[in-house]
Amino acid sequence: MITKLVFAEVEMIQFLFFDLGSTLIDESECIEFRIQHLLQQPNCPNREILESRMKELASQNKLPYKDAAKEYGLETLRWPKQLERVYEGVPEILTELKKRYRLGIIANQSFGAEQRLKEYGIYDFFDVIISSAEVGLEKPDPAIFRLALETADCAPEEAIMIGDRLDNDIDPAAGLGMHTIWVKQGAFAYGDVSLIKHTPEYTVDSIKEVVIALNQYTTPRCRAVIFDLFETLITEWGHEKYTKRKMCADLGVDKEQFDVFWEEKEEERYLGEIDCEGSIRYAINRLGAEVSNGTMAYVLNRRLTTKAACFDHIDPAVFRLLEELRNKGLRTAIVSNCSSEEVKVIRESELYRYFDEVVLSYEVHRKKPDRGIYEEAARRLGVEPGECIFVGDGGSNELPGAEAAGMKAIQAKWYTNRLPQARETIGAFPVAEEPLEVLEFIA
Repeated sequence: MITKLVFAEVEMIQFLFFDLGSTLIDESECIEFRIQHLLQQPNCPNREILESRMKELASQNKLPYKDAAKEYGLETLRWPKQLERVYEGVPEILTELKKRYRLGIIANQSFGAEQRLKEYGIYDFFDVIISSAEVGLEKPDPAIFRLALETADCAPEEAIMIGDRLDNDIDPAAGLGMHTIWVKQGAFAYGDVSLIKHTPEYTVDSIKEVVIALNQYTTPRCRAVIFDLFETLITEWGHEKYTKRKMCADLGVDKEQFDVFWEEKEEERYLGEIDCEGSIRYAINRLGAEVSNGTMAYVLNRRLTTKAACFDHIDPAVFRLLEELRNKGLRTAIVSNCSSEEVKVIRESELYRYFDEVVLSYEVHRKKPDRGIYEEAARRLGVEPGECIFVGDGGSNELPGAEAAGMKAIQAKWYTNRLPQARETIGAFPVAEEPLEVLEFIA
């Protein structure tokens, strides 16, 4: 059962930090092994009395095993790490959360925590791992939480600490301004919130309920989805392309020499300061060459035809995705870095009718990753940037740009996976391998 003790408005959570023991890692066999050892000693009371006392100590936010052993004069054992197990369902939970958040660990652990995470099969889920033995700090010292936040480049209010201990996890994290979820698992499930200064914002009975809590209370409502164009909605691969080399051959110039002057005008071309024909003429003039009006018209027409062909080879799942978004009542937009010729073919395409707004760098005189072009799209859609998801293949540093504007960014890989050299996953951004997977990120 999820208990919502205090609800704080969480507009933009970036990071989830987890404790390990009795949060992600099931320690029940370890605890049972140590209890059996205590019960075998002459001074130990029967199991019922021992467990009752351990629960009382836990409810006082004390150490149930060590303090009970001390009271009864019993010998203790070292922690049997070999008996630790990952809670059932944890890999699936982390897979789901990784789609929407960056994940980290803040845990009191002996040396070798990262190796143990690899053995558990969950190491790759985490962007930041802060283990007490490795950093020389331990919970509840606020310094270990500050270190984790600094390493993650994350503000306290953008993070949630998820753990089983009120004293070690919840209280110090909340004291720094982090949001908190108390997972009532393991020996410390009997903790008393009245004994700590900062009450947990959410309380769940198991790690499995964390996803439900986050879905209910911390996911900003998505009101709009904004798409990149090339290699996201359409692709330039898989059909005949009027390459630069072919264009230069038609113009009668050397491609390598032409490229030098063509690239000089790239920024102006995307910002609407010069059109495609003007760029070609600039390069031709710098090369001391000439081109007839007929040849120029032929070249420009070939370029337009090639750009238009991209819209004839759209993955059908892209259209299904756009239909689903429309059915959900979500607004949609395109944000694209493009030149004059692309402006024309976009508006003449079948794709155009699926979008409420189309924001093109050539027309707005801003280009990705400038946060202003994303903010312009949100403004036109009538939503806040934080209510938008941006979907793009990752070119032009567009994903960090969207994130900087306050949007959630998703890397689209359904086209780039088909390229001769597939694009790598970019940073910690969540990935949609197929168009309809985008729906999984929408709250």
